[in-house]
Amino acid sequence: MAEDRPKDEEQESSTEEKELAADGQEERAEEASEDAAAPAEEAPEAAEEAKEEEEKVPFEIVETTNQPGSVVDYKLRIAYEEYDKRLSDIFEDLRKSVIIEGFRRGKAPLKLVKIRYGKDARRDAVDKVFPLCVNQLVKEQELTPIKDPTLKSSQVEEGKPIELTISMEVRPKIKLTEQDYKAIAVNVEQRKITDETVDQQLEQIRRANATYDVKKRGKVKEGDAVVLDIRVRDEHGREISGLTKTDVFFKEPSRSLPKPVCEALVDMKKGDKTEVKVERERKTPKGEIGSRHDTYSLALKEIKVMQLPTLDGEFAKDVGDFQNLTELRAHINSSLEKQEVERQRSEALSNIYEHLITKVPFDAPASLVAAYQIGMIREDSERLARMGLKLSDLGEETKEYLQRKAEDSIRLVKTLLLLGEIARLEKIEVTDEDVDKEIERMAALANRKPLAIRARLEAEKRLDMLKDDLLNEKVAQVLFSNANVSYTTAEHNPRETIS
Repeated sequence: MAEDRPKDEEQESSTEEKELAADGQEERAEEASEDAAAPAEEAPEAAEEAKEEEEKVPFEIVETTNQPGSVVDYKLRIAYEEYDKRLSDIFEDLRKSVIIEGFRRGKAPLKLVKIRYGKDARRDAVDKVFPLCVNQLVKEQELTPIKDPTLKSSQVEEGKPIELTISMEVRPKIKLTEQDYKAIAVNVEQRKITDETVDQQLEQIRRANATYDVKKRGKVKEGDAVVLDIRVRDEHGREISGLTKTDVFFKEPSRSLPKPVCEALVDMKKGDKTEVKVERERKTPKGEIGSRHDTYSLALKEIKVMQLPTLDGEFAKDVGDFQNLTELRAHINSSLEKQEVERQRSEALSNIYEHLITKVPFDAPASLVAAYQIGMIREDSERLARMGLKLSDLGEETKEYLQRKAEDSIRLVKTLLLLGEIARLEKIEVTDEDVDKEIERMAALANRKPLAIRARLEAEKRLDMLKDDLLNEKVAQVLFSNANVSYTTAEHNPRETIS
């Protein structure tokens, strides 16, 4: 946008401006009475808004460029007359409103106004044309902007068509047919619930209900519980606050502490102290495999021995409303089977989503990806904080962690957009009855009244989120029920846990 004037032109304009100002001094007194008597011009905001809504600017799309992150750049060519008309209006409005020394309001010569306010006025004229073009572009191209469009560049030369490049992040147009999402073939691992599986779960329940007696004499043996003071420092001697704790009770040290620390605990006695170097693998910024050493300073406060309850009818009654051990085992078996059915469905849907993402390529909108990435990182931070840890305690390079979260976010955004498109094609909607039923279910789980749950959702602005979740679940059910799911029996069943 060529707006800068040569120095001699500026000097000439300055001289001309002074001459015009001098002429105005003579007119000022006699114009004062006229201005006082003149009625105020009305410019209702509502009328201006209505005018802007109806106003159109003819343009030609010269070039369309697709950018990463579902961003599209539109280069538009607009007749100079459209720009000049709005520039003239701006100058006229300025002439009526500004006060220039030597002239009464609204009486300054238009030429002087142009000299003094030309640069700002030309920028404002572009700003007036820009939103009008955006509105037309959105309607004509049937676009759904994700965020406010931006004016990437403008080129204005007097008497020539002006060019505007508008950058717009839009909802991608997904080309999806019924054949793409129906009868998708996926394979799912099938895990059998056996007596051994039930025994494993029963043992977990038994251990969860164990008591711990203080071991007054002797040393730490494998399987003992311990109470420790732990101080952890990195290789530079800086304390890792998330891992440093006092009076921590570890029922099963091997499940919570690094292997070298557990090995060092064996044969320690109450009151003993020791230090252990723990090597942790990590990747350097260049992607090379490296390692770091953390130092664990341990103080053994107490040794405890687990006392497991006897598996009998009394135990069954203690852990739930069961008359005997047979009823408890039957309940465990039923719960595990339900979990397995849900796990298989979840795995099948995950495979279906991956199939759709691969089959129907499109860019995920960058701002949506960023928003979900931030949400994921916040969830990780809050979860670790409840455990007394920080993200930096994970032993993963920040760059690598952020890249992994970005990939997860892209996958999630694409999945949600695909589900939304399938909902449109299948005409799937969420009714008020669907929402009421879900709120009633939530209320029953929380032992609260449905009205209280609804009030909380509305106060936290989460009602629309609930509707989105219900819609996605409806679409997921359509996908699952139409998929060709085959099952492969797992050779070894991983240990299940009843939630």
